[in-house]
Amino acid sequence: MKRNMFRTFAWLRLPALALLLAAFSNGCSDSGDDWNIELKATLSPNTTIERLDVVAFNYQQFADWKKKPVDIYWLDDDALRANSTRLTFEVVKGKIKLLKAESKIPDAATGLLGDGTDKLTILRNHTVWKQWLGQEEAVALVVIADYPGKSKNDDTDKRIVPLFAGCWKAKNRTLLIEIQDSGLAPKTPFSSKYNKIMVKHGLL
Repeated sequence: MKRNMFRTFAWLRLPALALLLAAFSNGCSDSGDDWNIELKATLSPNTTIERLDVVAFNYQQFADWKKKPVDIYWLDDDALRANSTRLTFEVVKGKIKLLKAESKIPDAATGLLGDGTDKLTILRNHTVWKQWLGQEEAVALVVIADYPGKSKNDDTDKRIVPLFAGCWKAKNRTLLIEIQDSGLAPKTPFSSKYNKIMVKHGLL
């Protein structure tokens, strides 16, 4: 009798197990890949951006980041920003500079190339990638800027950048984002597999 009950108990759990395995095969357990993230300031020297965040997020946070209004994000009490593992920069007179006090990364300056110039790179060997990919299982980055005098809900002030290698036609494992007067502009072209990969990973 006990043996039959055990068999019934086990079979009742097979549908749940099948769903779990399907989720893993769909890529929902995968984190993305590390990149050199190049930020290039091409905006007018008279335009100052007081804060620009680079943040990674995982599957569970995707919906929150996708729908987050830019103006709400920059409020002092916004929980999403307060709890994010982020690097924060300012852009003054066309130069991009790390804001250590605003960043939520230990040794934030280590692994940056070009700090204080018009082209700054977060290198693949920056310690932040261990946090983003290892502990947080990040699948994408968001680059979000606090532009002065613009509509705070302008989509060009927030860009979501997938971290899966097959999404991009990248040179030297580098993703380029320009900081323009009109907003943030990703410049690395998509690969032909972009949509397929995004659908596979549940991000499109």
